[in-house]
Amino acid sequence: MVSTILHFIVLNAVVLTISMAFASLLLFAILHRSGKGGASGIFALISSLVYVAIPFFGGYLTIVAGIMAFYIRGNYLWMAISIVVVNIFNVLLLSPMLQANATGAVQAGDYKWAVFYISLALFQVVIGLLAFYRFIEHKKDEALDEPFESMDEEEPNGLSKSY
Repeated sequence: MVSTILHFIVLNAVVLTISMAFASLLLFAILHRSGKGGASGIFALISSLVYVAIPFFGGYLTIVAGIMAFYIRGNYLWMAISIVVVNIFNVLLLSPMLQANATGAVQAGDYKWAVFYISLALFQVVIGLLAFYRFIEHKKDEALDEPFESMDEEEPNGLSKSY
């Protein structure tokens, strides 16, 4: 009886998780393509926070949130960085299924789940570094776009320099 219930829950959880991933990506794409960068960033951040609350497969859904964080536009890159922080926290601390799969497989001599667990964490770190690099570049470009006032340099004798 218990194995039948567990099988039913896991089977439905997989289907619900996959459909949630596709729905999240679809809504993010619609918001992103409509030109509302702030709305797509807020949606991605809320999705990342919701994935923390999903008990079994929330750690796997961080891949979806990482993809959304990668495509966030320039003015909202701070949201991408916060999404990555939430995702790393989710993968490393709040995903017992990922941790159990990795440690159980290592104890059994199979390292593919441990490699997947480490790869998932590294994926989030790489997305975070890319978002941070884009954030820094955006801030540099923003600082260069400000108008400069040019003043003629004057010589001590009151004559202006000409080059």
